[in-house]
Amino acid sequence: MNPDHLLILLCAAFFVFVYLTAEVLLLRLACRIARVNPRTVFRSVGLVLASLFVGALAEGMLGWGIERAYTLGGFPIWEAGLVGFFVGLPVHMVLIAFLHAKMMRVTFGEGMAVWFVDKAMKLAIGGVALGLFVVLLNLQRFAR
Repeated sequence: MNPDHLLILLCAAFFVFVYLTAEVLLLRLACRIARVNPRTVFRSVGLVLASLFVGALAEGMLGWGIERAYTLGGFPIWEAGLVGFFVGLPVHMVLIAFLHAKMMRVTFGEGMAVWFVDKAMKLAIGGVALGLFVVLLNLQRFAR
């Protein structure tokens, strides 16, 4: 194996590990904020992996169906992405809240609370990251 390929593989594995670790930590923090007992770390890891798989599968099938309907109907394809996002959000919420309820042995309402807190934290982190990116771009532009 080429050493460059091995380095790329190690970097990819490292970033996947960091991403999954961050997801587990955010899930456990969301459980604490929503006042739900987070159970064990292994159950949290399993829930994160199941959530990623089920969410991607459901949103992929839903997105494919909406895109196909828009293509056959002759509508602009960019609208399909927008509609898919807004239709997929409640579908994702129900599926993941159900997974939370079954895997963490909590009620469905508590699962929804954890999902809402988790989504809010991820949106806040994304907003802060985007804001920092914009500030850095503007600093670079004004420094010239």
